[in-house]
Amino acid sequence: ARRFRRARVRTILRAEGGHGATAAAEPAVDHSRWDFVLHRLITPETTVDGISTSALAYSVLVDEASEEAVAMEEYRQTLSTCDLDAIKADDIEYAALLINAYNVFAVGLLVEYMRKNG
Repeated sequence: ARRFRRARVRTILRAEGGHGATAAAEPAVDHSRWDFVLHRLITPETTVDGISTSALAYSVLVDEASEEAVAMEEYRQTLSTCDLDAIKADDIEYAALLINAYNVFAVGLLVEYMRKNG
């Protein structure tokens, strides 16, 4: 399933000693809160008109008190305080950070819109 592709790519490249990565290194940023949200809210992959797809249950995040909404906010705080200079030394970790940051902030914008507009 697509939802785990980023983590798999990062893990595979680390294990194979990908450019800028070391196999034993721990990630500089803890992505576990975002992984929790994705694991809980991504629907199983299905096929619609011959196209494989899955979706995120945004409506769960509208409730600010839900475990998933709290986890997403914690992850956003983690991103806002991470040391980018330390991460830039690892191409794979830096790419994972940028992809996850884009995704979490894009989801956040949609959720904010849903909270304001129902």
